[in-house]
Amino acid sequence: MMTLPSCDQMPREMLGRRQWVTWSYAERNGKRTKQPHDPATDMLAKVNDPTTWSTFEQAASSCARHGRDGVGFVLAQDRAFTGIDLDHVIGRDGRVRIPEVAQLVREANTYVELSPSGEGLHLYLRGPIPDNVKRGYKSKASQPGGWACECYDSNRFFTVTGKRYEVRADA
Repeated sequence: MMTLPSCDQMPREMLGRRQWVTWSYAERNGKRTKQPHDPATDMLAKVNDPTTWSTFEQAASSCARHGRDGVGFVLAQDRAFTGIDLDHVIGRDGRVRIPEVAQLVREANTYVELSPSGEGLHLYLRGPIPDNVKRGYKSKASQPGGWACECYDSNRFFTVTGKRYEVRADA
């Protein structure tokens, strides 16, 4: 089980919403994935069903009680938040290894945290994805030093670690 996130530096707007689930690793089609669970029942949660979500406090308590791998935040249909998931962008030295990603993180001026793997970043922005920005998945995996980007504002959940990340000025 992963260490529960500290909410000290997390956005209060997110913490105050009833959009929290727990999650666990599972294997699906031969791949490791993360499954959301309803903190109240410990059954599978649905990203399009708010009755399967809870408060942060309830999710943290349920996570510890049921031995889940962590807590997650659901990007709801109201599109109040956008989540950007950047995979394979952190080097062994703990720094962003792709200059464009470092620039994006600096300019986003938002809450950024390390992903559970420690190799990626999650950015949380207030509001929906602009209509001219593509939702979903963009992979640079076939390029040298491959990385991937996913961007969603509804019907997804993001794992939350509470491990705030700031790009150093020399990155």
